[in-house]
Amino acid sequence: MFRMTSFGATIDNSINTGRGPYVFRVSGQIYHWIGNFCPEGDDTPRFLQLCIYDTDHELRNRLSHFESHERQALRESVIQGLIGFLNDNNALVKLFRTARDKLQEADIPNFSIRLFGVIRAHQYELPTADSVGAIVYDGSPEAVTDYDVVIQRHSGEPESVNKLHPAYMALPFPLLFIYGEEGYHLKLALRNLDGNGHEERKKMSMKENGTNR
Repeated sequence: MFRMTSFGATIDNSINTGRGPYVFRVSGQIYHWIGNFCPEGDDTPRFLQLCIYDTDHELRNRLSHFESHERQALRESVIQGLIGFLNDNNALVKLFRTARDKLQEADIPNFSIRLFGVIRAHQYELPTADSVGAIVYDGSPEAVTDYDVVIQRHSGEPESVNKLHPAYMALPFPLLFIYGEEGYHLKLALRNLDGNGHEERKKMSMKENGTNR
């Protein structure tokens, strides 16, 4: 309900031909896709669009993606509480809310949202909206790096989020990364002390990072 990217994979259902329990099996690579920050035409907003578009009816829009029997099992007060918590604490959500406010201004130039691939200097500080991304207006001289994610208002093709991007995990799992904190990236390091008390550092692998989570 709160994920900000869509899931992409080739799902193999050939294993589910018997009477056993359902098995979710993926063939090949898993992708997290991020699309435009405004829906096309009369499409219902979804994923990160829910943080930006028609937020006066955000609860209704989020529930619209569930079947009626599924909605009956959901508590609207809990969902509204989670929306408020993410608004107050999640750096990515705050950035997208800023984009929403910009859209409501008159005569605003066209802009895109850019999620930075640059790591903060202070690794253990909670992220802020201006540390995870920025609103970039058309014609801005700012460059885009290989690890930046650029989100267009309309007509941008869905983009696969690089697994080395700091926001790779926070976008699809905002209730696990409630502050929008960064996940794995290439500058994560392990600190070890050898027998002589000398500090050694080596790069942390993605597997080691996942184990520590």
